[in-house]
Amino acid sequence: MKKIFGLILVLAIVIGVGFISLSNKNTRGNKGDVKILAVIAKNYGANFNLLLDDFNALGYKTVLTGITKKISSCPWATGMGLPELTVDSLISEIKDVKDYDAVVVMTSTWRDGNPYSDIIADSAALNLIITALDNNVVLYLPCSAPIILCGTNKLAGRKISGVSNYKTQYQNAGAIYMGENILPVTDGNLVTGTRNMYYHYENCEAIANAIEKNRQAKNNRN
Repeated sequence: MKKIFGLILVLAIVIGVGFISLSNKNTRGNKGDVKILAVIAKNYGANFNLLLDDFNALGYKTVLTGITKKISSCPWATGMGLPELTVDSLISEIKDVKDYDAVVVMTSTWRDGNPYSDIIADSAALNLIITALDNNVVLYLPCSAPIILCGTNKLAGRKISGVSNYKTQYQNAGAIYMGENILPVTDGNLVTGTRNMYYHYENCEAIANAIEKNRQAKNNRN
């Protein structure tokens, strides 16, 4: 019992230190007006909550969007107690993606061999993601999410991380594949990363840094 209690205590300390570290590293600018558009695909993953908690710790405003109003989690996450989600706004209702500092595609299971198929097949969803990338809105694609852009020319020459199961597709799309199970990769306004359960602080930090860089560039132009 003492060993179990000690393990729980250590885990709580690590999580607490992570949140403090994340908050301390992002003290620049007005975090309260940062707007995140979180795109939820079907079979969303259990790591969804970790990144949302990180955004909340930074004071970011997060808007959940999807193709349908209600979205179910993957079977594993459902077994862990993650409920069916109700999004704040449908993708079809998003008027201007440039109103957001970042478009964050949330994790979705890739183990069924057909990840993000709903996003890829939906023209409004795919167009929203491409428009964000083309207009220098920070775009985060976790795990297997770079596959969303493999049918376009948008990955050509971009350094990315991603689940290695789809390495061939990434490379055929012209991406420079850096690997998986590594720290997040940032290439301009595109941020990619894996293992959100373990690297969600680092992935969030990469998103935050890309947002800050964009804001500084805009201020310099003005």
